Amino acid sequence: DLKFRRRLLSSSLPLPPFVSSLTQRATMQATLVKVWVKPGTEAAFIRATQKNAAGSVQEAGCLRFDFLQSKADPTHFTLLEVYEKPEQVLAHKDTAHYKEWRAAVADMMAKPREGVKFTGLFVPKAKL
Repeated sequence: DLKFRRRLLSSSLPLPPFVSSLTQRATMQATLVKVWVKPGTEAAFIRATQKNAAGSVQEAGCLRFDFLQSKADPTHFTLLEVYEKPEQVLAHKDTAHYKEWRAAVADMMAKPREGVKFTGLFVPKAKL
């Protein structure tokens, strides 16, 4: 499958729509980050993370940046970060707003963040 896509992409022929969508899905990267903060730090964590999320959605290639809080455990948060390409995820980690967020929340962590990377297969544009 990957060899087929590479051959099509390297040819000079125009790509059919299904190939473009396959290629986009093959490079789209989603990261699901689970965070547990110390009790009493939830409000400060929310403020810092909302600021980071607002900066993140302005980045090139950021398709969505969801920030969720567990109803069952208010110290448990989940972030869903979706970028068009893996290199844009790396660029995100080099932004001022991400570095500021990481420093601001470091002492709030009850345990280390858990991040799992996924390949995006279908990521619709958010409708708010």
